[in-house]
Amino acid sequence: MDNKDIIDLSDFFITRSQANDFTIKLNTLVENMYTANYNFEKAISEQLGIQKADTFLKILRDQGLQNATLKEVQEFLKKIQDIVKDLSVVSLMLAFEPSEETLKSLAQWFVFNVHRQVVFDIQVDRQLIAGIKINYNGKFKDYSLGPVFEKLVSSMLYSQPAQKPLHQNEQLITIGR
Repeated sequence: MDNKDIIDLSDFFITRSQANDFTIKLNTLVENMYTANYNFEKAISEQLGIQKADTFLKILRDQGLQNATLKEVQEFLKKIQDIVKDLSVVSLMLAFEPSEETLKSLAQWFVFNVHRQVVFDIQVDRQLIAGIKINYNGKFKDYSLGPVFEKLVSSMLYSQPAQKPLHQNEQLITIGR
């Protein structure tokens, strides 16, 4: 697999909603390509912003599309939309709203450890006790402290206090009543 087969889109989105927004913007570019006086670089800057537009134009150059026809660019944009649509979704349940930096760290973890880009579907559950719940590829893992806490509370509430065994000559004395 050469560099043309690997397209890193992590600079454009991390969450499912960001990925959907990105594909809508690409679709707008595709739909407007054959309008009069179309300027692709201007259109992409309007859709993605200057910084992300520069990053996207670099991807086009890396793909050998710096002197491409509108039809070739249109086909490439549709390819990118298909790539985004096929990305795995990782559902994360957290006790807090994650920062962009936290999401980038999580995304990088998947790239380094699972060797693929994913998009996150984030849910916030304020009842969650520390940690995270993850649903990925049909597998659910609860890495929160909730189950540990529930087990601890349950054992404290439902266990009988340990009684000290009596020695042969000892008697129990009940004080007060």
